[in-house]
Amino acid sequence: MDFYKFNVNTYKYPPLEGYSITLKIWTFHRIQKKWNKYIENKIIENKLRTYIILLKNEENSVTAKTTTLGTFFMCCELYWFITLYQRMDKEVLNEFLTQNDFCYSKLSLEEKEMLKNKLITSSNIKSSDFCDMIYYKVNFTEVIKLVETRKVFLYKGFAYLPESDIIYCVQNRLWRQFNRQLEWTGKILPTALKEQRIQNLLSNLPLVKPTTKFIDENGPKLTLDNINEAVEVHFPLCIKSIHEILRKNHHLKYDCKMQYGIFLKCSGFEYEDAMVFWRDEFTQKMDTEQYDKKYLYLFKHQYGKVGSRLDYKPYSCQQIQSWSPGPLQHHGCPFKHWDIDKVLKRCENDGLNNENVGFIRNYMREGKYAEACTTYFSASHRIFKENLIESPNQYFEESCKTEGAIDAVLDVMFERCDNDLS
Repeated sequence: MDFYKFNVNTYKYPPLEGYSITLKIWTFHRIQKKWNKYIENKIIENKLRTYIILLKNEENSVTAKTTTLGTFFMCCELYWFITLYQRMDKEVLNEFLTQNDFCYSKLSLEEKEMLKNKLITSSNIKSSDFCDMIYYKVNFTEVIKLVETRKVFLYKGFAYLPESDIIYCVQNRLWRQFNRQLEWTGKILPTALKEQRIQNLLSNLPLVKPTTKFIDENGPKLTLDNINEAVEVHFPLCIKSIHEILRKNHHLKYDCKMQYGIFLKCSGFEYEDAMVFWRDEFTQKMDTEQYDKKYLYLFKHQYGKVGSRLDYKPYSCQQIQSWSPGPLQHHGCPFKHWDIDKVLKRCENDGLNNENVGFIRNYMREGKYAEACTTYFSASHRIFKENLIESPNQYFEESCKTEGAIDAVLDVMFERCDNDLS
């Protein structure tokens, strides 16, 4: 049986013969907003079937040596797996699932009709689309994350999933499998390292760890040079919308200035950069003297340079949601303070699919604003986020870490390609 005939691989079986892998290098422009589409196009263009990356840490050990790097490795593998999985033809995908023992019970027409209303509600689909949908019944332990976030219908110990959500079952099982394999590798590593040929192999593995230009050793780091890119990729919707108003009007009301200014300060935006940023923006609408007289003091106060010299802490989502923005005010939480239709239209414009837009709509109606924001994060980054977003600065930091994992793997990939072609 050819275990390597699919674009995706569970690494359940080791290769029984030699495999020749040819890679064609391409230039990758790190425009994170369009990363997934770009990579998918390159996969098609270069007919890239699979890519295996081995990692080591500073102690010249394989990934399983440390929990942190092991988790990072598994996240990268799953991200790559999902990217390839989502572009497989339905027929090939079914064959892959069957061959790798991902066998789930398809719902009969009678069961489907009996549970129709529940399934439509849980799947966030239109009634007109229900007849064409295929549903599966799986043990609820296969999709614990979906159960915790109430994104699946439960009945008598089983979770009922539309065909598109089977990926969560596959992802969950692969995570457990990768984790067991890394634990096993960690146990046999001391013995394996006694062999010189294995020592030589490990010493030549590329060094990789999650890093990003938006994160340094002290945490998140915004600068004048990267802020425009960060807005598109790493800012939560509340801050992104305020930034857009600022760029459009070259002015903000007091509450917006506070929400945005404290966010920037707590995201590592240096005092000197902040003074240049605000001055450059506001003086497009007024002269420098007017700006210095009316607005400069507030921005200095945010950094503790004047007045009571407070050290402002990040606003939490709970604080932001307690505000009551009036007409023509733009601060606050979009998921609480905006009209639902406005939020949904914005989510569609930002590339969220209908399913995630439906989840956000339901969360807003139920008053679950943190869940709505977390869904926006997950859909924007194409990852499943387990813990809830509790502040705009947490959103920024975790988004940067996600980018760091991607960039670290890509750096190794391109380095390997350069070495292979040189």
